Amino acid sequence: EYLKNRGISGKTAKEFSIGYAPPDWDHLWQRLGQGEHKQKQLTLSGMLIENEDGKRYDRFRNRIMFPIRDRRGRTIGFGGRALGDGKPKYLNSPETPLFHKGKELYGLFEAQQALRKITRLLVVEGYMDVTSLAEHGIRYAVATLGTATTHEHLSLLFRTTDKIVFCFDGDRAGREAAWKALQVALPTVHEGKQINFMFLPDGEDPDSLVQKEGREQFESRINQAQPLSEFIFDRLSQDVDTSTIDGRARLTELTRNILSQLPGGVFKHMLTERLAKIIDVDSKRLTAFITPHEHTKHAKYNRKNKKQLTPVSFMIALLLQQPRLSVLAHDFEASPDMEVPGLHLLMELLELLRKKPNLQTGALLEHWRDQEASHHLFKLAKWQFPLAKEHMESEFQGALKQLKTKLNEQMTEQLLKKERETGLNDTEKAQLRHLLTRGTSIDNDHPT
Repeated sequence: EYLKNRGISGKTAKEFSIGYAPPDWDHLWQRLGQGEHKQKQLTLSGMLIENEDGKRYDRFRNRIMFPIRDRRGRTIGFGGRALGDGKPKYLNSPETPLFHKGKELYGLFEAQQALRKITRLLVVEGYMDVTSLAEHGIRYAVATLGTATTHEHLSLLFRTTDKIVFCFDGDRAGREAAWKALQVALPTVHEGKQINFMFLPDGEDPDSLVQKEGREQFESRINQAQPLSEFIFDRLSQDVDTSTIDGRARLTELTRNILSQLPGGVFKHMLTERLAKIIDVDSKRLTAFITPHEHTKHAKYNRKNKKQLTPVSFMIALLLQQPRLSVLAHDFEASPDMEVPGLHLLMELLELLRKKPNLQTGALLEHWRDQEASHHLFKLAKWQFPLAKEHMESEFQGALKQLKTKLNEQMTEQLLKKERETGLNDTEKAQLRHLLTRGTSIDNDHPT
């Protein structure tokens, strides 16, 4: 009855496998939880809750149930919408070994089943938004399960299509959420990828608006969604008077901070051109201005920011943002026995770029999706380097030299220790003699 009142047909409910959890505290427990092993499995999956006394009861009670499926169609969690006055109104499965809400998108599997080719995805907030849009024939909507947009979401979205439209409320809170999503998306934006932002009228959500306007008018709004570049300049220009020199200078500084997070390429160049038009400055002059401005901060950057990254993390961050730098380490090798945090990840990244030198930031991050290092790599991909390209090369070479020195020092210590304890073979003696004679900081030396 609830779904009928919300305009959801039986056909759509069946496609999304929408169901109902009775109000009983032990309905699921009685049907599926007979036996300690089954109860533990249900508790681990988040379907049962175990209290302080060790008693177990159903998590979802008197709720409309929305199964959350992964890309392969496997149910990995649930979302429940309370009927009546139940609190909270929406309840998700907790984080489990199978379900991580920051990595999943509700409705993605259903969209893949409904469409032969997904040319764009509309990102909304809730289950009802997705199902209501599907009811009206808009089958490319997905929801972020009540969380802010994450790097993992962006990776999953761009694995599916090259065009993303984020849908947000048009109020201040909605625009703040959109700005946060934009900042998360910046490292993944490059040629061929498109991100737009759609803002709803006050008091409306996708569910209410599509029921009021219908599919054709709603899709017209999607088609008119604001491009990422326009959203950037509209946002940054809000409190800036571009008719004054001070205002144009302020806008330039704010935009420079955005540009520093973008991978190099045509899109970044076009944003610079757009800024030049807004502040009425020749684009070549603007580029020439920004580059020295970055150079003047070079020393301060070295003192403050670089100290926060080890040479290994520093190199990884640079490689993620400027993959072309990998040619500077084409012959670098390191023994897997070296105890340097992050070294194994760096070597994997270099090896990947040797095999596929044309990979860009988004593809590199996608390679490590669902792996333990994924979150760390996303953070490094956003690390701000206020450096011109020529400085990036010299900084990369400097970090590589530091790393080689550290590795050679560590190798020397290991060989000296082994010499004291068990003795060295002829090869190890020659290696130690080479290290001690040439010095551990020789740039061309590296452990083999």
